Amino acid sequence: MTEREDAMLGRNRPFDSDPNDRRPLYVRLREALLERIASGEWVAGASLPSEQALSSAYGVAQGTLRKTLDTLVSEGKLVRRHGKGTFVATYNDSRALSHLLRLVGRDGRREIPTARMISHVKDEARKEEAERLQLRARAKVIRIERVRFFADQPVIWERLALPFAMFPDLEPSKVNELPPHLYEHFGQQYGILVRDALEDLRAVAADEPEASHLLVQRGFPLLEIDRLIYGFNDRPIEWRVSRCVTTDLAFRTETR
Repeated sequence: MTEREDAMLGRNRPFDSDPNDRRPLYVRLREALLERIASGEWVAGASLPSEQALSSAYGVAQGTLRKTLDTLVSEGKLVRRHGKGTFVATYNDSRALSHLLRLVGRDGRREIPTARMISHVKDEARKEEAERLQLRARAKVIRIERVRFFADQPVIWERLALPFAMFPDLEPSKVNELPPHLYEHFGQQYGILVRDALEDLRAVAADEPEASHLLVQRGFPLLEIDRLIYGFNDRPIEWRVSRCVTTDLAFRTETR
């Protein structure tokens, strides 16, 4: 183990001493590694210690360690770079990005759609926002509405709510500076990494404001994606409702 790896790992971290924890060893190891990312010990883009160093530190076989890393790579939380090692994913890594960018064109390509802001305010959380984001009464949110474009065509109307306490300098005056892809920005500017997403899909009819922004008739069929994003500390960091014109797009999922 190198000095750098020793510094990154600190003391050895055996974690399987609880006789009541019946989960497979690699599952428990996965949670232990994710805790280090959640704590900010391993930030977005950081390289992990070698497999040998990790297996030694946690007292597991390298085969178990490799299975754990393979799982995290397949989930888009880690990325492997040939000849360089394993890294905490950032949301400009293609595999990580593909886990949350589900709309694809007819040719199967994924692109980050551009965005045009409609409105942005800091406001007291509405009842449903507070419930979904697990906020205390009277907590503040940043509420954003915007239209997204593929190939200069408006195809997504979306509404977002972000807990203001997590993004304390994100005043309304700065919302226009946000990039189209927010999850990369969250990691780079705030150290907040996306862990999981809970998505509900349903068919809806366009109402008048949506129809106007998306250049369709009122009542036009849209795909609604209701997404709740969780950080590595298991707290919700974003609630987003997107309504999409899918004439030339598809929502793609991959099962491995």
